[in-house]
Amino acid sequence: MIARSIREIRTRLSRRVPPSATTQAAALFLLLIFLPVIALTAWARVTVRDHTTNQVVAGAMLGAIVAGIMFGSVR
Repeated sequence: MIARSIREIRTRLSRRVPPSATTQAAALFLLLIFLPVIALTAWARVTVRDHTTNQVVAGAMLGAIVAGIMFGSVR
């Protein structure tokens, strides 16, 4: 009985349900808000000479890779 319940729970959890339209709209909204902030931050770091352009680009790429890996592992 317990084994059957565990199998049912695993089956339900393994089903992938696409995000709703509301979730997709919220993600797009957040992206549109944060993308300019990210770009301005990168520009500011180069302007005040805290980092070079190559360092900012490398940091952005590394951040995107780590975010993608973390998103994939959580999902």
